[in-house]
Amino acid sequence: MIESAKQLHESTSANHRNVYVLANTIRDKVGKDLAEDLPEMADIIYALNECGKLQDDAAKIMRGLKTHLEKLVCAIVVRDGTAGRIETPYCAAQPNIKMALSLPARSTKPELFMQMMRALNIPETLLGDGDTMPECVRLHYPGVVEMISAKLAAGEPLPEGLSEAVKQFPEFRVKITSRKGVQEQ
Repeated sequence: MIESAKQLHESTSANHRNVYVLANTIRDKVGKDLAEDLPEMADIIYALNECGKLQDDAAKIMRGLKTHLEKLVCAIVVRDGTAGRIETPYCAAQPNIKMALSLPARSTKPELFMQMMRALNIPETLLGDGDTMPECVRLHYPGVVEMISAKLAAGEPLPEGLSEAVKQFPEFRVKITSRKGVQEQ
C-alpha cells in the first residue's frame, strides 16, 4: 500500500480520536462550568458548526477519490476481461458493474415525476399539490430500483411512462473485504 494512503488513514484515525476526546471535554465543561453562559455556548455551537463543515468537506474529498478509483478499477477489469477478485495482504476486492437508475424528482422535473407516478399506479390524490393536499406518499428509491431492475433482467418492458422518465447509467463499485488493518505490517 502506498505510504500516502497509510498517512491519510493515520491522520483520519488520529483526528477521530481527538474529536472524541475534545467533544467529551467540552460536554463536561458545559455541564459543570458553563451551564448558564449563553455567549460561550453560542461560540461553541459556532465552532462545532465550522468543524462539521470541515469534516464534511474532507469526507467529500475521500468519497470522490474512492469513486474515481472504483471507476478506474472497473474500467481496467472490463478492458482486460478479468472479473475475478483482487487479492492483497490488506483486503480482497471484488469489482462490480451494474446498471443504476435515475428517477425524476418532483422539484426539478415535475412532468416526468407525475408521469412516473402514474405509471406506478399511484393516485395523484396521495402525492399532494403543495398547497391544499398534503403529500402522503414518497417513493422508496431502493424498492423502485429493485422492481425496475427485476423487470429489465426478466426482459419485460417497463410500464409506459416509466421508460421515458427513468434514465439508466452504469454504476461502478468495488466490494472490499478487509483482511488486516491499514496500519498493520
